[in-house]
Amino acid sequence: MKYYLDVLKKYAVFTGRASRQEFWMFFLFNMIIGIILSIVDNVAGSTYTYYASMGVPVRVGYIQNFYSLLVFIPNLSVSVRRLHDVNKSGHLLWLVFAPLVLLFWSFFAGAYMAMVLLALVMLGFAIWLLVLNCTEGTRGPNKYGEDPYGPGFKFSFEEDAPVDEQ
Repeated sequence: MKYYLDVLKKYAVFTGRASRQEFWMFFLFNMIIGIILSIVDNVAGSTYTYYASMGVPVRVGYIQNFYSLLVFIPNLSVSVRRLHDVNKSGHLLWLVFAPLVLLFWSFFAGAYMAMVLLALVMLGFAIWLLVLNCTEGTRGPNKYGEDPYGPGFKFSFEEDAPVDEQ
């Protein structure tokens, strides 16, 4: 819970670095809270139904949507800081969001083959970002800031491994 609250305290901080643990704990607590709020929405009856592609009905809750809006900026900021930890620019997140505009355009233009291709491109970028988020961060300082674990930090399973001091 500490990491979740730390990310919320850094609500719109897009500078610095976030460790894997900070990122994934925030992700985990978001998922748990989202599931709980979804259950509350269903029990309270505060849901609405819209029809997705192919006429599939989807029930969405007002409380869960409100929560998603509240944590959108912290989620974006921790994602940018996580990319900084692996020495990548936070602008890489645009690789997933930019094709979204073209995806909506192709839907309304009736270009279904373009929709499929754009969806596959977005999926590829999303998988690449998932791999980056699972990758160990740069040890020591990088161009985005100090190591989130602190200087000279050794993982417990690497007690005898030499630490690269720069």
